[in-house]
Amino acid sequence: MSNTARKLARAKMKPEGRSTESKGKISQTAIQAPFGPCYLSQDLDDESEFSHLVTAVMTRRLSETTLVAALALVDRTCLGIKDAMVRRPIKQREFRSGFLRAFEEKTGQKFYKTDPLTVQSVVYHAIDYAARLGFRPHPDFREDLFGPRPDDLIETPLRNVEKPMFIAGPYDDSEAIIRQLEKAVGKDNFDFICPVF
Repeated sequence: MSNTARKLARAKMKPEGRSTESKGKISQTAIQAPFGPCYLSQDLDDESEFSHLVTAVMTRRLSETTLVAALALVDRTCLGIKDAMVRRPIKQREFRSGFLRAFEEKTGQKFYKTDPLTVQSVVYHAIDYAARLGFRPHPDFREDLFGPRPDDLIETPLRNVEKPMFIAGPYDDSEAIIRQLEKAVGKDNFDFICPVF
């Protein structure tokens, strides 16, 4: 496994220290704010190792210069929203040159600017696919910051793979996930990879 893949597999998004009350107030304001810049962590047509994992970034514009960003680690072939966080408000210039750049260095990912509908399509296709397998989004996922769900999603790669593929990460309860996959599609109807971390 490459160093980049190891970094990506080990990376765990954690919200920065703010009280629940503060986060709630920020989120309520952000829900009503227009979308700002949006990013995906890779070219969606990438077929390299760990290409099933995409970090989706949706921002809301609190003012002309200030953003709130919601991030979701999207597993397009099994779990759906695998991890999530909402970042504290940040100046737009600091977001791209500071936060995203640091995130790229930490995980080995490269972020590509895109439009809200593309991000929403990746996110909601993954949620739908995971739901059919019996998996719910990570509890920190703030759907209200990514939505509302568009009436029509665009087609994106890996949106509905024929055979689920679970690649275990260092924080996954692999035994429980495999049991659920066996229940949902049968013992021989999914692929399972357990990398060495």
